[in-house]
Amino acid sequence: MVFRPRIAGESERQRLSVQWRIRVEVNLKSMSRQYTSSAGIFCWLLLAASGVLALWRYELTAGVELGVPHRWPEDSALSPPSCDSSVLLMFVHPRCGCTTAGLIELKALMNRTNFHQLPKVTFVLLQPQKADAEWIGSNNESLCRQFNNEQIFYDSNSEETARFGVATSGMCLLYSAEGNLVFSGGITASRGHHGPSLGQEYLQSAMESDRSTYRDFPAFGCSLTTQTRQTRQIAINR
Repeated sequence: MVFRPRIAGESERQRLSVQWRIRVEVNLKSMSRQYTSSAGIFCWLLLAASGVLALWRYELTAGVELGVPHRWPEDSALSPPSCDSSVLLMFVHPRCGCTTAGLIELKALMNRTNFHQLPKVTFVLLQPQKADAEWIGSNNESLCRQFNNEQIFYDSNSEETARFGVATSGMCLLYSAEGNLVFSGGITASRGHHGPSLGQEYLQSAMESDRSTYRDFPAFGCSLTTQTRQTRQIAINR
């Protein structure tokens, strides 16, 4: 409570009026500080929520698809399917952290799949013409080498990446022994996500039994479309 002593010559009414104005000013200042503090907290919460939403949107945004061939391209330099084995291709950006999760999940999927039903695995690694040692010896390349009977193809000019219509790191393509595409897509539920996903279920089903039905799933990863527009046109006009 604000109390103001009476000044000589001042009426009681004047004193109370001045005292009331002082009280109002004090209350207004206090309310102003409270509102300023509340507004600051609200703005901080709004920014934090916006950041979280932006992160979720990024993690759940699938990569671009250019159109994958449903038959094995005859002009491909990669080892094709044979009469006794299907082929699984995985396109990898060596420095994509999102694809690291995909490689780990693929390794786990292979370990729980019947050995006699495993396809031949080829990793197609994006490699710029002026790639340095750090690029070549990446963590993703090391993970690729941990698979049994794996093949690594260094796509230095992105021709194979474009030929198969792939634009996103972590994209997997499974071709049957007859050369038909039975699965295309990623095997993580979002960017950098560890754990089960519908893509893994589709791929495992295609490897173990159902190779007659084509299924796809979005791929979540870094862009592989660093090649020239002319090279990308190979996939679009195929």
